[in-house]
Formats: sequence, structure tokens, C-alpha cells
Amino acid sequence: MESDESTVNTDAPPEAPKPQSRRGTKSFDLGPDNRGATINGVLYAVYAAVSVYVAAVVAEPNSTWFYVFYFLFFLAAFQGFTVVARHCLHLTPKAPVRIEIEGKKVRLTTRKGDQLDLTRDLDYTRRKDILVLQGRTHDNQKVSEVIRKGALGEEAFEALITALKRVR
Repeated sequence: MESDESTVNTDAPPEAPKPQSRRGTKSFDLGPDNRGATINGVLYAVYAAVSVYVAAVVAEPNSTWFYVFYFLFFLAAFQGFTVVARHCLHLTPKAPVRIEIEGKKVRLTTRKGDQLDLTRDLDYTRRKDILVLQGRTHDNQKVSEVIRKGALGEEAFEALITALKRVR
């Protein structure tokens, strides 16, 4: 008796989520950007290590330079955690996990489940692999989010930019 086993290629990268559309609404699900998290984690770890090395070995204890580099260590550690946990891996409660574009409104859904409707002063800035989305909610709360290309995939990232051009 032959066994009916299907083989799955585990070496292939996971497919990027496709943008979903319903009645004029485009929806984009953000996934973790593991490559960006690795690169940023290494860069911030090196920055923090150099800062603590200079503070501990090079600068004299209780000098101004000691405290400057000691402060830079904590700044690198905090900023590195924020970039990796929120912008790359979407692990914090306020990290965006879904973007919906409907007409002239952009809705951001956070990991906690909150929805922010950006209805005024909507603008975006595209850099090489990053999209910075800015706008204001109906109660004039200013919102700025960083969307990485690795969180969407190449096709979905371009589709998001095309949809944002229509809203602008």
C-alpha cells in the first residue's frame, strides 16, 4: 500500500499577502519584516556596544564624556527595541497590522484592535524601502506610521503607493 504524502517546500519564502479589495476598499495586511529586524537589530546592537565600550574603557569615570556615551548606550538600546519591535515585527500594541483605503480615508488597525481613521492632512513620503504615512484623525490627533516594504512585499507595496496617490 502506497502512502499519499504531499511534499511541501520548506525552503521557499512565505508568500507576501495580496491586497484585498471590496467595494472600493483596498486592504493591506502587514506582516513581520524579519530581514529588516535582523539588520536593524545588529546595527543598533553594534551602536550600543560601541557606546558602552567608550563609556567604560576610553572615557574617564565621572567625566562628562563618560555620561554622554553612557546616555548614548541607553538611547541606542531604546531606539533599537522600538524600531525592531514596533516597525519591523509589529509586536507592540500600537503597531499597525492592517491598512485600509476607502475613498479619501485611510484606516489603520493596530495590533490591540484600535482603528485610526486618517481623514485630514493625509500625506506620505516614500524612501527606498520605507513609506512614512502621516495624517490627522477626525479629532485632530496627529498620526505618523512607518511602513516597511518587507512587511508587505514588492507588489503590495507598489499597490499601496498607487492607492495613496489617489487619496492625496
